[in-house]
Amino acid sequence: RRVLFRSKDAFDLIGPNRSAHPDCFSLFWTEIKNIGITASIVQAHDGGRYMPSLVLFTDTPLTEAQTTALEKLGAHIVSDDLRSYRNVLVELGTPLLTLERMVDLMESSLGKFLPSYSECPDRLDDFLIPLWEVLDALLPPLTTKGTRPTPSLDKLKKIPFIVADNLGSVVPQDCVLVPKPLNSSSVSSLLPFLSIAGERLLGYPRIAALIAPLTIDRAATALSNRIAVTDSLAAAINIQGPRLRELYSLLATLDGLASGDQTTYSVLKVLPIWLTGKGLVPATRTFLPGEFHDPTGQSELMDLSVLTPISREFIEKKLQMKTQTIDAYVRGFLPRFFSPDGPSDATKYQLLIAELARHSQLIDDPALRTILASLRLVPTTDGKWGTPQGTYYRSQLLIDLIGDANHLWVDQSRFPTGLSARSFLENLG
Repeated sequence: RRVLFRSKDAFDLIGPNRSAHPDCFSLFWTEIKNIGITASIVQAHDGGRYMPSLVLFTDTPLTEAQTTALEKLGAHIVSDDLRSYRNVLVELGTPLLTLERMVDLMESSLGKFLPSYSECPDRLDDFLIPLWEVLDALLPPLTTKGTRPTPSLDKLKKIPFIVADNLGSVVPQDCVLVPKPLNSSSVSSLLPFLSIAGERLLGYPRIAALIAPLTIDRAATALSNRIAVTDSLAAAINIQGPRLRELYSLLATLDGLASGDQTTYSVLKVLPIWLTGKGLVPATRTFLPGEFHDPTGQSELMDLSVLTPISREFIEKKLQMKTQTIDAYVRGFLPRFFSPDGPSDATKYQLLIAELARHSQLIDDPALRTILASLRLVPTTDGKWGTPQGTYYRSQLLIDLIGDANHLWVDQSRFPTGLSARSFLENLG
């Protein structure tokens, strides 16, 4: 025969007052439990009644918005009227909302609620924010080493529940979080090809810990990859002067927050992103303006108008961009100007040699003298170019000794006149 009890009476039979009832009632509870776990007897927030195993219980009460967000994912949340009967619900098999169950809900149902947020931005407040609140409370507490990887966290990082700065939805493992004091909107406009998590996520520190911070290393890698795809910086970002000034400052600021590694600096050195009078070139070919004047006008000098104090310090100390001194000019520019076929611009040649001849320290410094002696900076009478130690001033004595070979003789018609230029060449061998 069936006996109907009010829920309070049934709860009382297994509660603190259990000893006040005859033992026979324990048999009743065993029987009613066997039936209760398969009966739709648990009232949910949405008004329906479900089997206990199909309803979720939460450790703390949820707000209306949080409950509604979970219901959109297909969850049934226990009615607030039944929260005081937690022990009974547990006995009947009602599961607790854990991180693992939350991740399973999101993985199976979240996709259908994530159209482009540019089309439905209100959904951020109505749906995702309450969802973030519940998720952040379920995630493990932060430690000095961040969150430890678990199967649930690995799955969570692949679910598109993060809103990027452009209001699109992205997965945590594919986006970055802009560190303070930088502004995510500003960074997003400078590096539009990066998926940058919106600043509102900073209010949920446990979720934010799932996302890699934007560092100088990540920025350099992303910039390099983008340029490799687009073949130019202009196709990757806005290269107007003010925007480049902001980009250089961003890189310097990121480096100041967390220094990059040497691989990062090597990448930035070879990227053609540094503005000179000749356009965008790699830092390895660029000089900061100095006291030495380049007579060829072909050395790439950094445009100082796009540098802030912090970005200038960054390219000097971290990228090792040199100021154009005579020393840096000989080491960095001349080996590019003089190819195996001679100078890249023969019309500037005589001016260049005359200028070099004015600097006696080039001869006094063994390292610089060695560099100059290795360059094909001597015009020869066969119309080509040779090194100082591989050419001679033509004389009858030398003709008698080695023969009349045009590739050995200095073509004095193409070489600057004057004793200083000749002395400079002779001192190089």
